[in-house]
Amino acid sequence: MGVHEDKRFVHNIIERGTPVLGLCLGARLIADVLGTRVEPNRFRQSEDRSFV
Repeated sequence: MGVHEDKRFVHNIIERGTPVLGLCLGARLIADVLGTRVEPNRFRQSEDRSFV
């Protein structure tokens, strides 16, 4: 499956009202389908891993 087919798939899923979660490329595809984009976080992430 190519990127265009992936975008069409994501679009169809969203149109049906199915909840979606995208990580990495998936997040970018969802954002693109919704007309926005994913950008780097401006804030430093916490190094606290006590929740693991």
